[in-house]
Amino acid sequence: MNEQTKHIAAKCWDLQLDGRLHFDQEKFAELLVKECIKEIKTGYRGDFYTGDLYDCEHNTCIDEQVTTLEEYFGVNNG
Repeated sequence: MNEQTKHIAAKCWDLQLDGRLHFDQEKFAELLVKECIKEIKTGYRGDFYTGDLYDCEHNTCIDEQVTTLEEYFGVNNG
């Protein structure tokens, strides 16, 4: 595992009422998918000065990829 994955995994441990540690696999999967979506979104093309996104095929493709991942994994990335 790289440092990013370890950082995500560290967020998925919680202490149960009986004092035992529990690793939440569902939370790990959700955070991992959200991180992937965040990384994909860094590929948007836009105006360097204003930050406005271009209305272009490249950005539309990114939107489609994000939607596909959200629907496939049942994650709302908001």
